[in-house]
Amino acid sequence: MPNEVDCLFISHVVNPSHLSNTDDFYFATIPAELVRRNYKVLVGYINNLGPFEKNIKSKTVKSLFSKLYFTDSLSLSKELGIRKSLRRESSILKRNARNAEKILFKQVYETASHEILSGEAQASLRIFEQVKEVIKKVNPRTIVIPYEGHAYERICFAAARSQKPEIICISYQHTGIFRLSNAIRQKLADQYNPNIILAPGSETKDELRKLPEFEQIRIEVLGSIRGVIETDTTSISAVGKQPACLVMPEGIIPECVLLFKFSIQCAYIRPDINFIWRLHPSVSFDQIMSQETIFKNLPANIIFSSNTLETDIENCRWVLYRGTTAILKAISGGLRPFYLQNPGELTIDPLYKLDKWRINVSEPEELIRWMLHDINSEFMDFSANLPIAMAACKERFSSLDIDVLVNILNERISN
Repeated sequence: MPNEVDCLFISHVVNPSHLSNTDDFYFATIPAELVRRNYKVLVGYINNLGPFEKNIKSKTVKSLFSKLYFTDSLSLSKELGIRKSLRRESSILKRNARNAEKILFKQVYETASHEILSGEAQASLRIFEQVKEVIKKVNPRTIVIPYEGHAYERICFAAARSQKPEIICISYQHTGIFRLSNAIRQKLADQYNPNIILAPGSETKDELRKLPEFEQIRIEVLGSIRGVIETDTTSISAVGKQPACLVMPEGIIPECVLLFKFSIQCAYIRPDINFIWRLHPSVSFDQIMSQETIFKNLPANIIFSSNTLETDIENCRWVLYRGTTAILKAISGGLRPFYLQNPGELTIDPLYKLDKWRINVSEPEELIRWMLHDINSEFMDFSANLPIAMAACKERFSSLDIDVLVNILNERISN
């Protein structure tokens, strides 16, 4: 590791293929571009591949920036210390539950007392200990962490400030804000909050700027590589494409199962329409196939994708989704979006503000009717509604502008 860095990124490795990528899954080309501009960069990776392998270095391709991988266990004394502190906190929460007068508070305290003993809570405190060590060794001016609402994100800021109080803590909210994204809207004790939030587009910046709790937090639009496909809307046409629907779940196995089972039902109704299954990098088709017997014998018009997202978009007319933000890129490529709505659920639709072009469906027959309507009408409402949908996408994800981060780094260096 370098002795001193300008910027420490905390990221994840969620798929073995990420080890052979020169760019980062969350921060894309940003770390490498900073190095090209003569900044010293270190990326610390949280391992999501299962048990930590000590030979991970031999599987990792060389990049312009330095890398390190956090382990999934610490020394015996530290592991015992983590467990002791969590048990102590669990006891306090249980006592609060017994003393709570309101049923809701009692339920929250009871749930928290159980969750704090989970493996996830222990993993967060392991990251806390390791980030402290990294801060001691490389003395970074800034630390940049994804901002999705996970506990480890705030824990990393506390760890960094415990070793270097003047460090600038930056959150990168790279996905855009969902209607029910409450965790990222919360201001906690000072040591857990970012100094600066980088947003993927104007929509997210405006949403966060409304919050009175965030008045003292600087918010800038950095943009995102997940942004829209930059194409003239007049050059996009759904007519002439093969009748195919892209099925895009989040990287959550129950969500994959839900969408894929629904699309199987649709595939049996219309064998002439292909349903192309596309997975998040953190999930494999083998994991899905082992979930239920319905996946053992699939109709011929269910296709497993191994293409790039752009290629899949080019080959489809429609997209079936739920919570994935990749839906914005699909829309920008001209696909009509269908959100699978479970009866009675709180929606997780990233496009909840979009009332044009997007359709909610809850039954396979309903989706098929809309597909046939589009085919028979030759997508008559396509040219009118697509520009509206694409404008909404550009508000959510603007093009990546690394100069925004460079300017922040220059301010810190000059100070």
